[in-house]
Amino acid sequence: MAEILLELSKPEFPYIGAIREKDSGGWTVSKRPLTFNMNQVAQFSNIPHHVFGSQRFSNAADHFEELAQQHFYHLKFKQNVAISDESDCRKKYIARCLFRKLSRVQKTGSPSLMNF
Repeated sequence: MAEILLELSKPEFPYIGAIREKDSGGWTVSKRPLTFNMNQVAQFSNIPHHVFGSQRFSNAADHFEELAQQHFYHLKFKQNVAISDESDCRKKYIARCLFRKLSRVQKTGSPSLMNF
């Protein structure tokens, strides 16, 4: 099992996203990434599918910014399930704001932080 995980960690791609096999036999990043969280939210909520971005990402900061936006959509569209009271809502909103702020700080930070 460890050898398989090690092999999966070796490929390098210029983008973050879903990979597909090219007709020529190689692999390419062609679409947006599909995270477990996105799959769960899309499957078990009334969040419109168009709110999820459709682009691949060239760096981790852009990917994290999109993840932060998805967390806001979850809070907006799943209010009755995701929030128990006013205090809970405030904490979750602040957490989402801080995550978005971190993604933006990374975007303006060191170039070494930009790569995934």
